[in-house]
Amino acid sequence: RRHLLRYEAVVFVPTLSIATRHVDDFEELYRLNVPILCPSLALFKKWHDKYDLEIHVGGVEVGEDGNGKIPSPHLLLYQSRPSDGWERAFNYWASKLDAYVYEHITYFDSWAHFFQLCNEMRGSGSLDAVSRSMLKSNSNHRIDAIDAWRMEFKGE
Repeated sequence: RRHLLRYEAVVFVPTLSIATRHVDDFEELYRLNVPILCPSLALFKKWHDKYDLEIHVGGVEVGEDGNGKIPSPHLLLYQSRPSDGWERAFNYWASKLDAYVYEHITYFDSWAHFFQLCNEMRGSGSLDAVSRSMLKSNSNHRIDAIDAWRMEFKGE
């Protein structure tokens, strides 16, 4: 774990892995307050279309999410691209990945944009600011988790 602290920041390319916990690396980096740069959701989708990236789908229950029927993740495996079903499933499930839910992640829209962000962030000291913001977020998350477990043990 200590070796991860040597990095000023990391690039994280998520895997569209549904119903599996393939996010340990992301979670660990985030909890260590290491700034994370990640492709924007649009770029992630573009890479999926262009390079046919691997998609993992486990036993996911499909139901309602308050906005209507949740698209089956199996559409990602069995529907051809482009199709409305595949698009709807990708947009829904990719947006649920930790890399697109957590706060204080820096997104890039191209490799040129990535290098521009790196130069700007290193030169301005904003990597330290992002790390401090992550520390605060992690502290709040810890407090929320402790409170939730307290309530669970009290039976509330």
